[in-house]
Amino acid sequence: MIIFKTLLTLFSLTPPFCIDGSFKEWNYVNSSNLGIIETKTSESRVAFLTKFQDSISLQNSSVPIILWIDRDHDQKTGDITAPLAGADLKIIFSPSTRYGKKANNGASVQQYIINDNSKNTSYKWKEYKPSIVNLTFAPTTKSNLFEIHLNVENFKSKSNKSSALLTLNEKIINSPITFNIIKGKSSNKIKFDINKLKSNLRVISWNGENGALLKNKSRSKRIIQALNPDIILLQEVKESSSKEDLENFLNNLNIGTWTSSISNSERIVSVTATKLSARSVPEFDNLINDDIKSPVRGSALEIKYMDKILLVSSIHLKCCGGATGREENIRISQSKLLNERFKKASKRIKASGVIIGGDFNLVGTNKPLEILQESSLNATLVNPLLFQPDGVFTATWDRDTSNFTPGRIDFILYSPEIGSLEKSFILDTRDLNDETLLKMNLKEYDTTNASDHLPIAIDLNCKRSSP
Repeated sequence: MIIFKTLLTLFSLTPPFCIDGSFKEWNYVNSSNLGIIETKTSESRVAFLTKFQDSISLQNSSVPIILWIDRDHDQKTGDITAPLAGADLKIIFSPSTRYGKKANNGASVQQYIINDNSKNTSYKWKEYKPSIVNLTFAPTTKSNLFEIHLNVENFKSKSNKSSALLTLNEKIINSPITFNIIKGKSSNKIKFDINKLKSNLRVISWNGENGALLKNKSRSKRIIQALNPDIILLQEVKESSSKEDLENFLNNLNIGTWTSSISNSERIVSVTATKLSARSVPEFDNLINDDIKSPVRGSALEIKYMDKILLVSSIHLKCCGGATGREENIRISQSKLLNERFKKASKRIKASGVIIGGDFNLVGTNKPLEILQESSLNATLVNPLLFQPDGVFTATWDRDTSNFTPGRIDFILYSPEIGSLEKSFILDTRDLNDETLLKMNLKEYDTTNASDHLPIAIDLNCKRSSP
């Protein structure tokens, strides 16, 4: 599956739209209309701005939300009984069933198939994974406004003209809207500079997907060497990997001597590591969530950089669920505990600022993020919006075989007192042209083969405090 796109100022290409949940490029965000409000197209890609009466979780709704599309704008070639007569493609969020089994979550893509032979004609909707159309939307959390992207390249049409409408629980929300899709194959290979200035502090965060980071050390080594971080925040490192094993791997990168801290969680752990001067943080030695009596996956280091003392942490919040229920309640509870420990440790070490990175698993509400952003004794932590190299998508998680769409669930937050943001990006090596890959000693599928999460990076320009 193709996920797309680093800060737009880092390259000359201006994307036609950004699926980032900011809605800045849309003209009718404030429209009182519901359903599909606006469309934007580029080659075989189309983006929809959609609006609902109430806030919903697209992939965890109690009722299905269906985007009906008539690819060729011809009622005769599609399902004439559909809410959009002639529809030949439908995108279903929170389908009640998937491949004949109960679902009520995730997403599904279906194509209307007509089998015509001399004896009889049969009709059916054929089901696919969301990746068949590169289905992505933002935000991943509960909202009444969404940007939805799909690439219809795999569903050819003789006509450039298409139409669409949206239904919620089988009720039509908007009248059909028409749009043109220009035929052509999307290309996203670009020249991209991921180097950092020596004067900047680079922090990366990366979920290594159930220990995969150390399973293929040569690939992981290439990626981390190319990123050349000063601080690494890792998640889903296997508990069986010892601190010594991990530090040996990092030291063999030949980009410094590393110190690490590992969470006391079970099965998989979070790691904070740096090649800077660092000390352990005892406030993170016993992170037990009283609500569920289990360890929270969080580790931290006190790091000395220039004349600053930084409290830096790698965290991994509870997975899955939606805007309500057990998983979201646990994420909120974990965030509150972490918030308390950050403030306690910051006060003790007299921290100049806080950096928090990791897998926040924001698939419910923004409440966990909001709690973590208030983890400093001073200003609210900055939440920079990171893009992949072609400047279109902010997704940090993606798995082609999944019934869930790619989404932004990995974050790096930082105190504004630390410094200014100079560069930020999500690294997807599939976006890079051959020249960039060769220069950085990377391969096209390095990041996607390494993990279902993409590494994210920020560069901070940290000025010395005035005397």
